[in-house]
Amino acid sequence: MSEQVNLDTIEPGMPVFGAEGAKIGPVEAIHRASINVASHEVPREAITHVDREGVHLQLGKIALMARLDPDIEGVDSLVDLEPARSPFEAR
Repeated sequence: MSEQVNLDTIEPGMPVFGAEGAKIGPVEAIHRASINVASHEVPREAITHVDREGVHLQLGKIALMARLDPDIEGVDSLVDLEPARSPFEAR
């Protein structure tokens, strides 16, 4: 993304959509460099654009909901999807 989204164009209550187009929920709050949606803080860098329909994110709905730490940007903060090892599994 080459330019940052102007957060002044976002209003509380605007719908927020994930990268796949699924509605995540309304904007709950707007901060200096982020917004809150579905009880998650979303950094400005994760917003691709704002239009008449609402706020569009580069994160999918599932990825946003799976984030462990909203202060860490990007995919690195997603839940570890490696299956747990059984205590009976041979090593």
